[in-house]
Order: sequence, then structure tokens, then C-alpha cells
Amino acid sequence: MPVYRSNPDYAVPPGWVLEERLEAHSISIAVFARRCGRSPELIRGIVSGEAPLDCDTAHQFERVLEVSANIWLGLEANYRQKLAREAEKKAAWNSRPRLFRFLRRALSRANDFPFSISHGFRAKADRSSSKWPESGSGAKSRNRSAELQRGNVASESTLR
Repeated sequence: MPVYRSNPDYAVPPGWVLEERLEAHSISIAVFARRCGRSPELIRGIVSGEAPLDCDTAHQFERVLEVSANIWLGLEANYRQKLAREAEKKAAWNSRPRLFRFLRRALSRANDFPFSISHGFRAKADRSSSKWPESGSGAKSRNRSAELQRGNVASESTLR
């Protein structure tokens, strides 16, 4: 019989499962910490995902909650591996060349950026709003060509 394995793109911190088990058994964190022989601060840190779960603590969880230490350690390993991969991706993205940094900043301000990946440039009315003042060499040439069309400029040589 084939074995089907899943490889989800998320990881659950063991603290989430611990919190659910404590609620199911109607045990407070302070009482659970006392039964495990650990400090309530450590248990709160594990529940929040900030403190790592070590082997001794996993065995104490097994003794109190009757959930195998292998499950606790597997959850912890998957969670820490996911955090490490996310940190690695973030570091790789931050080390990209200047163009990628520009794109990251531009895409982070997508509401302020007049370019949409799916639609190209937005409508002309959006680009001419006061949010995007006419400036730079492109704006000068657009203004001069508009004046030339209206006949306000003597010759085309003055555009250069």
C-alpha cells in the first residue's frame, strides 16, 4: 500500500497544540507548569512560540498530557525549520541587487504606485492627479508638445 505524505507550506507551533490540550483538559498554565516542574513563564513562552521546546520538557508534557514526546518534538522541529526557511528567504530577498530593492519598495506602496502588474498604467486621470505632480524631463516634453500643438511655441527647435 502506498504511503502518502503531505508537505504543507505552514508549520504549527507546538504551543498551539499545547493550548488546545490544556483547554480540553481544563488545566490552567500555572497548574500545568506546576505538574511539569517548569516555570509558568516558560510554558507561556512555548504557547506563544517564543521559547523552544526541548527534550526534557517534551517528556514532561507526555507524562502530564499523555501525548507522545515524539509528537511534541516533531511539531517543534517542523516549526523551527519553517522559521529558519522564512528567515533564509528574507535574507536572500534583502541581498538582491538594487533593482529588486526598488521593486520591493514600489510594490510595498502598491496603492501609491501608478503601475499595476495586471493592468499596466492606470487611467490617465489617475496619473494626472495632484498626488503625481508633473515633473522631470518627461513632463517637460509633454508640456512643450502640448504648447506646440496649441501654437504657443514658435518652432520645434525650441523644444530641444
